[in-house]
Amino acid sequence: MDLTDEKVLETLLHDWEQRAVERERKPPRVFRRCVCGLCKMCQDNARWERIFQAKFADPDYYQRRSLVHSSPLADC
Repeated sequence: MDLTDEKVLETLLHDWEQRAVERERKPPRVFRRCVCGLCKMCQDNARWERIFQAKFADPDYYQRRSLVHSSPLADC
């Protein structure tokens, strides 16, 4: 019992292989954010950074004492 014509399968396989080869040739696109500070996107990013720093930034984060990692059995 044949579900489809062999030509159709060959065409589909050929198209799939073509797209795979084309994908390999293209270099990956690197997205870089604008940092001009003048455009609307830069101003919006700066605004949200200020909001984040005001609400969530911990000024003592790097000044905290580090935890001592030792076994509880070491005192015995």
